[in-house]
Amino acid sequence: LKFCRELGIRPTLFCIGRDLQPSTVPQFMEALALGCELACHSFQHDYGLAQQNKQHIHRDCVLALARFQELLGMKPVGFRAPGYGLSNDLLSVLRDCGFLYDSSELHSPAYRVMKTLVLLNYAMERRFSASRLHFLRPRKSVTSLVELPISTGVLTLPALGAVWLRLPALARRLHLYSLAAVPHLVVNLHLIEFLPSLQVHPAIRVRQPEMRLSVERRQQILRQCVRWLSH
Repeated sequence: LKFCRELGIRPTLFCIGRDLQPSTVPQFMEALALGCELACHSFQHDYGLAQQNKQHIHRDCVLALARFQELLGMKPVGFRAPGYGLSNDLLSVLRDCGFLYDSSELHSPAYRVMKTLVLLNYAMERRFSASRLHFLRPRKSVTSLVELPISTGVLTLPALGAVWLRLPALARRLHLYSLAAVPHLVVNLHLIEFLPSLQVHPAIRVRQPEMRLSVERRQQILRQCVRWLSH
């Protein structure tokens, strides 16, 4: 929230239902007071949620909505699926649960290639990853939800904080220039990108090179990117 105040922005915070606890309510209420929107990021953050049957998906969404209502007294209208995975069943459930928009689509061949290589490396090293690949795109005729896809720029690189943190300065600037031409820009930053390195699990620091940067350097890069796109 300090980052948001410094830049004068009011982002949408996609919250995991299970993370909504009595102890975290003050932070979420502070975000609402700041003018941020609170949206839903599922209840369990199951990367395979889109591949589950409708009953399972519905149960997850109902649990998340109940937690929002119980602790915050509000019902979110937006949704983002874990791992950017979508299916017809998921979209149908979102519509039935009263969501107005989804922001899970990520049309980025570059991202899929990078993710495939990472998961292949995990498999070769016999390391576990909960993340999954999602190749099937749902048919939009099944739902009236508004879709707000995550924006992509040059070489279909997505507007993700992790991408900006990994790119060299010149490539990052080129990416920002390409994003400036996007009419409705949707950027995705993750909470982990704002955490001190010592609060990040050592295994994550090993496999995500951007997490080896100091938190000050990460925030400096993200601040520069957001400021540039805001003007």
